[in-house]
Amino acid sequence: AQPSPLGPETMAPKFHQAMREKELEIVQLKEDLGEKERELCRLRKMIAGVHEAAMADDSVDVVTFIFPASGESDASEKVRHSRALVGQWSPEFKAVLKHGNGMSGSCPSEVVLNDIDANTFKAVSDFMMSGNLSDDAVQPAEAAEHKLLQLADQYGLSDLVRSYFTAMRKRTPLNYRTAVRYLELAVQFHADIARQDAASTLARDPG
Repeated sequence: AQPSPLGPETMAPKFHQAMREKELEIVQLKEDLGEKERELCRLRKMIAGVHEAAMADDSVDVVTFIFPASGESDASEKVRHSRALVGQWSPEFKAVLKHGNGMSGSCPSEVVLNDIDANTFKAVSDFMMSGNLSDDAVQPAEAAEHKLLQLADQYGLSDLVRSYFTAMRKRTPLNYRTAVRYLELAVQFHADIARQDAASTLARDPG
């Protein structure tokens, strides 16, 4: 008698072959992911190197950001950065580098940022160079002020806005009790995905 095409005699080898092919696909995906991670690590090291060089040398590539005095100090604070790196952050930052505090287009070596404090700017810089957002940079959703989120929205840093909301949800879970606050923040800071998530949560359980 001929074995059934759907019997165990014929299905078992096909199943094992399919499993083997999937295992090989997974191995290849892991190898590809590892290579991408190594490329990303090399890129981050290059970015850090450029930034460190700008910090240490008064070259044409250096721009100094000046921030107003904080409550802890009467003196303004200065942060040096690579002009080339900051110019890649967003069109808004590129315009700031070109025009400074006027519209001359003279690419000034110093730029005053009166609406930003130095610590918030440093948090932005850390994120833009590493892709990582430190936990202490993110406020709980119920906080009255979200300086980092405000800066990210003001200067067109959409990746930072998304990462901020993702990190904030780890501190303050999104549920029907917090959805209204999340919706307020998402609308205020133009976070479309976060707005949709909050609206969907309210629609499922409007209270």
